[in-house]
Amino acid sequence: MESIKANSSYQTRQVAEILSLINTKTSAIFDTLDKLQADSSDSKARAFKKALSSMWSSDNMASRLDQIERDKTTLALCLAQIDAQVQSEQIRDLSSQLQGLRNAHHTSNVTAEQWRNFCLAELFITNPVDDRAMLIRTKGTRSEGTCIWITEHPTYRSWQDPACQSPLLWISGGPGKGKTMMSVFLTEEREQLAAQRNGSTQQVIYFFCDNKDNRRNKASCIIRGLILQILVSHPDSITHLLPDFKIQRSGLFEENSFDSLCRVFENITRNTDVDFVSCVLDGIDELEDSALNTLLPKLRDLGVPKLKVIALSRHFPQSISDALSHYPTIPLDPDFSKEISRDVETYFLKNVKELSRVKQYSLGLERRVFETLKLRSEGTFLWISFAVDILRKVSISETETCLGSLPAGLYAIYSRLLLGVAKDNTGPVAAMLRWVTLTFRPLNLQNWARP
Repeated sequence: MESIKANSSYQTRQVAEILSLINTKTSAIFDTLDKLQADSSDSKARAFKKALSSMWSSDNMASRLDQIERDKTTLALCLAQIDAQVQSEQIRDLSSQLQGLRNAHHTSNVTAEQWRNFCLAELFITNPVDDRAMLIRTKGTRSEGTCIWITEHPTYRSWQDPACQSPLLWISGGPGKGKTMMSVFLTEEREQLAAQRNGSTQQVIYFFCDNKDNRRNKASCIIRGLILQILVSHPDSITHLLPDFKIQRSGLFEENSFDSLCRVFENITRNTDVDFVSCVLDGIDELEDSALNTLLPKLRDLGVPKLKVIALSRHFPQSISDALSHYPTIPLDPDFSKEISRDVETYFLKNVKELSRVKQYSLGLERRVFETLKLRSEGTFLWISFAVDILRKVSISETETCLGSLPAGLYAIYSRLLLGVAKDNTGPVAAMLRWVTLTFRPLNLQNWARP
């Protein structure tokens, strides 16, 4: 609340109306609770009546809390739209400053420092460090003890050996198998190794692909993000980028200049003053088809001996398996790895314990929730996340029934989520699914808001 008040951009009529609505509903809940609270002076009959009223009000209270949660979601979307508008204005301001340089025929008066700043401004598309922080915030922190097994996996250890000639390690797995959390762990683990040095120097770079974000679903975006991280650690390496930038300007960072950008990236990597460059690419299956077809041949033809790449993705599209299956591979599949099964069990044990604490389950109910999730999750982190979210929204008295209705497997729970859409919302949701199915590109908030 304080952060909203402190941000002048959020002082709009729409935000004020939503906040007022939330405050009104919250105050009403507190008023109801005050009225239901038994007083020492109450007669037994009056206390009994209040107890009955409390039981009758519980469902009504849950409904009010759900309404507040929906209002909070509306508020979050509203604030996100405002943030996007502010960022767009900032980008337009920066673009207007850059336009003079782009159109200039005479650049003799541009200083070296200005060239560096212009180049960095054009290079920037997204900051992978911030993207990783956002993933940790939205997905939650890694459960203690999970993912560590991979550092002892024979394939991983042999690939890390300096004698190994393979430039790439492929970690593959189906949807909901924990690939992104494994990527986060690997970036952090390799950063810790780099900090320890142990007689050698190492630069760690990474990129998290996302098909819903136009800044993170193209091959050129990946290379730009990787170059940015190297330049942050080694500012002088920009000298390998400036000659091409002075000729091509912003065109160097467009998708049709991917080969030029890769050549610059390889040159920067080759000449960076470190012994090794560790690169983690998460979710390359999230790339657009054209971007994937552009990136995969480059991954097969890495020309920098000091560069070692870990790529994480699903098995499909088939082009990924065709391109990467001959490299060392670690499948994230419980059928082939007891370590993955152990990670899944640790994950849902943590979630069930937290759910039990919040909902105040009995030991017996907690055990039944644990056993049901273990039986039906089919080794899928995402299924557990969905199931816990469903259980969090029902009362204790409804938990047993809810457990019995939880479907097994990820695709079945997708169907359950769709069937749970309120009747009044089925029309809009069906329309949204049609739009998502038929659209040629990801839709942003402004697209959805259009009539």
